[in-house]
Amino acid sequence: MAFKPGIDAFFARNSGNWATPTWVEIEIVEELTPGTGWETADIKTRQSPVKFGAKTMLDMGFTVRVLCDDTDAGYTALMTAFQSKTATMDLLVLDGPNTVNGSFGVRAMFQVAEGAQPQPVDAPLYREFKCIPYPDVNNRPQFANVVNSNLTFTTIT
Repeated sequence: MAFKPGIDAFFARNSGNWATPTWVEIEIVEELTPGTGWETADIKTRQSPVKFGAKTMLDMGFTVRVLCDDTDAGYTALMTAFQSKTATMDLLVLDGPNTVNGSFGVRAMFQVAEGAQPQPVDAPLYREFKCIPYPDVNNRPQFANVVNSNLTFTTIT
């Protein structure tokens, strides 16, 4: 039986441009929780007693818990985006390594909307960033797949 261990998941920011991304992994992630998936609309008619539905909107947002490390470039990029009202980041979230066939996830321009920081007395500090997709006419949200050891992207329509 094969399984995907969470430690192999991949979270990265693009330090290049959208067309030719340069993915820089943010490795000090403890946990990343993707959005809940598709919202649905109920379809009810007198044609059938079955309650049907249809996909409407995809929740691509996610929460990521990151070790607080002011010397880590990924952490400081997230903090900078959190502190700005307008900053966006091109982020990639995969459920496996970015070079292993079958890894799947999402890519989009995101704003960092929240940055909660529980401060327990007996543990290191982590910050919980909430990342939400930001509308960008030129750079549309995408599904990401690793095929033949290469990242491939499909625009979500």
